[in-house]
Amino acid sequence: MGGFNIMLGRKLIVVDDQLGMRMLIKEVFSDLGFNVAEAKSFGEAVNIAASFNPDVALIDMKLGIDSDYDGVDVIEALKAINPEVIFIIITADIECESIKRAFTKGVFCCLGKPFDIDFLIHLVNKLYDFEETKTSRL
Repeated sequence: MGGFNIMLGRKLIVVDDQLGMRMLIKEVFSDLGFNVAEAKSFGEAVNIAASFNPDVALIDMKLGIDSDYDGVDVIEALKAINPEVIFIIITADIECESIKRAFTKGVFCCLGKPFDIDFLIHLVNKLYDFEETKTSRL
């Protein structure tokens, strides 16, 4: 993971029903200086995002077999809280119809599970570089 910038003060939320995925992303991005929140469900994601105000959201499309919500529902709710959030989908089912719906909601990209964690770090770093460049030009 060497060569990436330390990203102090940046906020990321990961919404995934799988504890292992949430733990991995939290550990890796926390080590890089991110403030990371995690949620396992739609309700947790909405409650946390309302006070946490993330910059980037990593959203699993399928939030468990007992959930009435999917990743698109989370994206819509988080956009209502903060329309500036950048969304990245992480999902094992890259063929699902929900992904097409998610892209109509402004999702930046979709990563299939399993994904390369170094690529995810690079991607998020580039998103911040782009946003900082865009802001400095205003």
